[in-house]
Amino acid sequence: QLVLTLDSSQEKITVPFECVLPEKLFVELDRTPEFSSPSTVVEVNKVTYVQVSLRTASRPLSLVLQECSLSTLDKAPLQLLIRVDEPQEPSVQILNSPHYIHGKIWRFSFIYRTGDQGWSPPSFTLLCRVHLQPSEGDSYEHSVEVTLKTHAVQPPQSLGMAAALGITFGAFLIGALLTAMLWYIYSHTRPMTKMQPVSANQPAPESSSSTTPNHSIGSTQSTPCSTSSMA
Repeated sequence: QLVLTLDSSQEKITVPFECVLPEKLFVELDRTPEFSSPSTVVEVNKVTYVQVSLRTASRPLSLVLQECSLSTLDKAPLQLLIRVDEPQEPSVQILNSPHYIHGKIWRFSFIYRTGDQGWSPPSFTLLCRVHLQPSEGDSYEHSVEVTLKTHAVQPPQSLGMAAALGITFGAFLIGALLTAMLWYIYSHTRPMTKMQPVSANQPAPESSSSTTPNHSIGSTQSTPCSTSSMA
């Protein structure tokens, strides 16, 4: 009802009227299950809450969620979340929805995970389609552009000059100690060979005549016998 007050008589006039809002579908994302912190950012490996609501006239309508899916900005499919009121991913959970006198509210949650290749686009689209029952096939759709937030591992910072010099000196010291230890082991485990000096004046080999009987001397001793016979 609309109440009008006339300036002349201060009389209040009640005018009945009916305001019919156009039917519209809304898709909202939130960080909490209470839907108290709206956001358009989806964090990888964290729960994201979604509310799909349809504002309609005061007539008995039921909302059937035909499909909710993630796709790239060029419409390439990424992940199918819900189809005909049924979750299509293990991470999708149907939540209790509050009563809405001007239509229907539907809530669910999901967790976005990267594929095996570990790559994800920086942003994508969450698209939801609904179907009204009973109706003559009326359907509505709404999409929300979502920004993806990843938790990349920061690369380690480069070492300073002092740390680099310390590592270099430590490596040099370790190398010197290893070299000294190897030389010590080698010097105490190699075979000890005695080098005997060779004499410069070696005795000459004995002549074979010294060991052979002198037959010429015996023959000269027989000479006197021959002389006495001549006498």
